[in-house]
Amino acid sequence: MNRLFLAATVLVSLPSFATADDPKPADDKKSSSSSSSTPTTDKSDAIVMSSHVGNLTGQVSKVEKGSITLKVPEVVVTGITRRRTGTHGGSTAVPKYGTKTVELTYPISDKVVVKTVSGKDVDMSAVTTGETVEIHLDKVKEGKVGEPLQSHVEVKRIDVPNATTPKK
Repeated sequence: MNRLFLAATVLVSLPSFATADDPKPADDKKSSSSSSSTPTTDKSDAIVMSSHVGNLTGQVSKVEKGSITLKVPEVVVTGITRRRTGTHGGSTAVPKYGTKTVELTYPISDKVVVKTVSGKDVDMSAVTTGETVEIHLDKVKEGKVGEPLQSHVEVKRIDVPNATTPKK
C-alpha cells in the first residue's frame, strides 16, 4: 500500500516540476537575445576557452619560434597472419603489431611554461634537440561573440627532465 501511494505521489508531482521550470528559461532567452542584437568590436567581447587534451612524451627533433616537433613512437599494424580456429579447417586473421617513429609538430602558446621534473621554472632554452620531454596539450577555442569559434591545439606546458638553466 505504501509503495502504491509513493508511486502516485511521484507521478502527480513530476508534471508540476516540469511546468514550473519552463517559463523562466524562455523569459531569460528573450531578454538576452534582445540585449545582444547590436554587435560590437570591443576586445572585451573576445571569447577564449581552453581545455586540457592530454600529455605526449617524445624526443625533440626541432624547436622553432612558435612550434615544437617531437619524434613519437606509434603502434601500427605491420601485417596479418592466419590462425586455425578448430578442427574443421576454419581460420581467422590476426594482426601483427610493430612500432614506427612519427614526427608531430605542435604550436607553442605565447604563455608556455617550461618546468623541470622537480617543478622549477626554466627558460625555453632548456628544451634542446635530442632531449626527451613531456608536453601538455590544450585545445583552445577563440573568437568573438556571435561568430563561430575557431579551435586549435597548442602546447601550454613542457616538462624537461634534466634541465640545467634556471629561469631568470
